Amino acid sequence: MSSDDDVVNILSLDGGVVRALSEVIMLDRIMKRIQEKQGLAEIPKPCDYFHLIGGIGTGGIAAILFGRLRMTTTEALAGYENIASEIFSTAKRRLEFNIAFREEKVHVEQGMKNVMKGRKDGH
Repeated sequence: MSSDDDVVNILSLDGGVVRALSEVIMLDRIMKRIQEKQGLAEIPKPCDYFHLIGGIGTGGIAAILFGRLRMTTTEALAGYENIASEIFSTAKRRLEFNIAFREEKVHVEQGMKNVMKGRKDGH
């Protein structure tokens, strides 16, 4: 049996808007449960419980919010909604799924910039 020092917690987030959003919502419930069980004043951040956080597609965006930006699940939900609406608003208006990569990249970048504007810690 290994000690806690040998344990590595990995959070892997899947791509796909609905799947990634569902994962963020489930993680929010898990973090709130940890807060309740440990009697914490604030919702803990996933980055304080996972050694490695990664994802693909929109799950990768959520991984950036949790890992690099060290957001709580509540902050990440708000940021994720902002980014997703920025990325997919064009697809909704045009009703097409084959948006050029360059155009999609601009929307992802703008969505991330919008999230960063609200950050107080400069990450």
